[in-house]
Amino acid sequence: VVRLSARWASEVGADLVLGPLGIGDHVDHLIAAEVGVRLAQAGVAVGHYADRPYASFVGDDDIAARAPAGTVRRDASGPVTAAKVRRLWYPSQFDQLFVDALGDDERSGRRELLFLPPGNLLI
Repeated sequence: VVRLSARWASEVGADLVLGPLGIGDHVDHLIAAEVGVRLAQAGVAVGHYADRPYASFVGDDDIAARAPAGTVRRDASGPVTAAKVRRLWYPSQFDQLFVDALGDDERSGRRELLFLPPGNLLI
């Protein structure tokens, strides 16, 4: 997966590869998070996002503690809303976990978080 991701990033001329932090400990997110770590070690610019809805159940300080050292936190969006989520997530993902997480995010006005390498254009 690391080799394929590195090749893809090189072929498309990506300025940044964005992957999950692995919050929620789901195997697919953990694998993708590890790919991001290995790509960064190989010199590829890698940013990370806080996996929703799992990040909804973790405090922002705890999320930041999982981010790779040296990355810069950036709020990536306005508050999470039901309308926004319906445009971004598949209807099959709307189980009770997602509904509860969305409600918590809406009530607290939390934002989606990115952790980017220093000097990235998005900072």
